[in-house]
Amino acid sequence: MAKKQVETTPKVSTRQRLIDLALIELDTNGLSGFDLDDLLAKSKISKGSLYHHFGSKNGLIIAAEIHLLLESYDQGNQLFRLLTENARNIDEFASHLELMVRTATNTESDESRRRRVRALALAQHNPTLAEKIRKSQIEGSNYLANTMQIAVDKGWLRPDINVRAFSYWQQAVFFGHTLLDISGEDDLKEPWNDIAIIAFKAFLVQDK
Repeated sequence: MAKKQVETTPKVSTRQRLIDLALIELDTNGLSGFDLDDLLAKSKISKGSLYHHFGSKNGLIIAAEIHLLLESYDQGNQLFRLLTENARNIDEFASHLELMVRTATNTESDESRRRRVRALALAQHNPTLAEKIRKSQIEGSNYLANTMQIAVDKGWLRPDINVRAFSYWQQAVFFGHTLLDISGEDDLKEPWNDIAIIAFKAFLVQDK
């Protein structure tokens, strides 16, 4: 008689559990209301374990912020890849580019840019964090470049551009929106969108 197989849930590491709980705490109470004691009580994880993995409360918060940053970065890349692969013609691809630009001004994107600024600032004094961000940046940029290569192969994006360099330029445009976020000049968001869309469309293959 065959033995019945028992399904088991993959064990989540203590480090990942702490990050997951920290993300919930940040989402619920924000940075100023982050309650470490409550988090540890709910998780039944000791402070010693927290210090072992993150060194301090701030170390845990930084790790959670970085986790969220990289996750949102990957999701954005994957969505744009999906839209590019499923676009039926250059007009649809152009509309996806425009959508990508316009969503860059929503609240979620604003927070993502601020999170990246914080991560880069923290990485200046944390070599391990800096290396993690560096590797993720290269991986994400290569993924975006491959997406752009799909558009080149379909005859929509100019073949004379270096897609890897273009992927960094594209990210720089969106990251540069941080200056507008800091200034608080919301009346310039739509003009910024219009200029960015014009710039992106300049790289599309023009009708002969």
